[in-house]
Amino acid sequence: MRIKPDDALAHNNWGVVLAEQGRLAEAIEHFQVALRIKPDDALAHTNWGAALAQQGKLAEASDHYRQALQIEPDAVLAHNNWGLLLDDQGKLAEAIEHYRQALQIKPDSAEAHTNWGTALAQQGKLAEAIEHFRQALRINPDFAQARSNLLNALQGADMGKEEAGPNWKGKKSE
Repeated sequence: MRIKPDDALAHNNWGVVLAEQGRLAEAIEHFQVALRIKPDDALAHTNWGAALAQQGKLAEASDHYRQALQIEPDAVLAHNNWGLLLDDQGKLAEAIEHYRQALQIKPDSAEAHTNWGTALAQQGKLAEAIEHFRQALRINPDFAQARSNLLNALQGADMGKEEAGPNWKGKKSE
């Protein structure tokens, strides 16, 4: 496939396709090109951050999420992705703050509700987590991840919260 050399969006989108195929180094090259063409492209920074996170380069990924949010403070995907990264590092309070901000911007984000619920469950706050999973399902009734997490949280609540905490088995939504 040929990409117009000066089309930042095309480079960004092709980078996303490559990242979805696990071709992260190639994807990053396209995000870099997109940012050379359009340095204020918050989405390219967000996508580059996601690719770096998949490579385990968490500090660099955080830098790109930070840059994306400096460019576009209302970038829901950047807030959600940075929350995921912080969550993976065990920084649940910081992760929750990014999910909260994502939901302030886009209250109908089933992904942000699911991720916030997962972080709450890891903190042992199953009642709050259950509400977020239910809200995600009100937004998207077919969201399997939210449904699975809701069932896990309900089981944990029935078992006296034994399933909650750092070892909680729910999944985040990327």
